[in-house]
Amino acid sequence: MRKYRTLKQEIYDLDALSPEQQSVYEAVWNFYQQAPDWDTFTAFWLAQIDRLHPQLSRKDITETPLFKICEDMDARLAINQGYTRPSDYRDVLQSIIEHKFPSRYAFCQTVGLDEGYLSRVLNKRQHISMKKLAYILDALGYEVTIREKTDYPGATAPDTKREASR
Repeated sequence: MRKYRTLKQEIYDLDALSPEQQSVYEAVWNFYQQAPDWDTFTAFWLAQIDRLHPQLSRKDITETPLFKICEDMDARLAINQGYTRPSDYRDVLQSIIEHKFPSRYAFCQTVGLDEGYLSRVLNKRQHISMKKLAYILDALGYEVTIREKTDYPGATAPDTKREASR
């Protein structure tokens, strides 16, 4: 099975795409391999997706596996060209706070953190120790995991990793 693994560790089965979607995927992947300017690439893949799904609303399009794959390639190109940075644990922590708490203050009260310290962490000026991060996540019902980096030189390219069918 050909699969695509995103930066967020989502896995998409490329063989499950329709023939039309696979054709668009191949065109977008081939263009991505040429390392075009990020804005040029974005315009290219969005146009390809729009032509493929003219009947779908933008919201419906954004929920398709092909859109998410192309969006991931877009993010990788933006990172490689210095327009953005890869997300890290602080982005995940920020998301948890935004979705589960009415405010940063409420989060800090719940887990026993100083608001100034949290601000420095979320603004990338300070790190949380692994011990403290594990304690905070445990209190919130989450856990720390270790996984292979997708951009590590030994990691498999997004579209080439194959698994035997089970």
